[in-house]
Amino acid sequence: MFTKVEIWTVGRTEKGLAVLLRIPGSKRCIPVPVEQDDAKPIFAALSGSLPSPPRSSQILKSFSHAVGAPAESIELMSMEASQELRAIIHFSGGNERFSLDAHPADAMVLALLSELPLFLDDAAVESRQVEVDLPEEEIPLQARLTRLRRERDQYAEAEEYEEAARIRDRIIELEKNMSVSEHPGKN
Repeated sequence: MFTKVEIWTVGRTEKGLAVLLRIPGSKRCIPVPVEQDDAKPIFAALSGSLPSPPRSSQILKSFSHAVGAPAESIELMSMEASQELRAIIHFSGGNERFSLDAHPADAMVLALLSELPLFLDDAAVESRQVEVDLPEEEIPLQARLTRLRRERDQYAEAEEYEEAARIRDRIIELEKNMSVSEHPGKN
């Protein structure tokens, strides 16, 4: 079985850099260790920009759209012999469905760039989850805005308009505060 997760942020842990996957609406997070070179493109995608130089995730996104079989979801699962994760990207187009193995960091970038649902196997959730109480202010502003916009769109798509409006108001407040901090003295 799998649990839907979202990429919340990238941060330092006792064991080094990690992507924090969050169960939506929960303080429960699953840290996924990553190397510095893998953390940079994930952080760039979280901030709403394209990683540079292009990663295989961007190439996969372009290719899948060109052949009419866009990615539809991503599953991350524990590998039995180690603490590492394996990523499977599922594609669908016309009557064809296929899946590809991918580097977990590239799959996470693809999930962010394409706004794909991301699922983590329950064994990894249970064995790795931690409670995280990270103050909102400690998450970079651009990453917060990107995450909030994604959440707003998900609520609107699910026709939960009151929640979407609440998040929209939070985005407006953050953007207004960002504008004031960039131009002190202006209101």
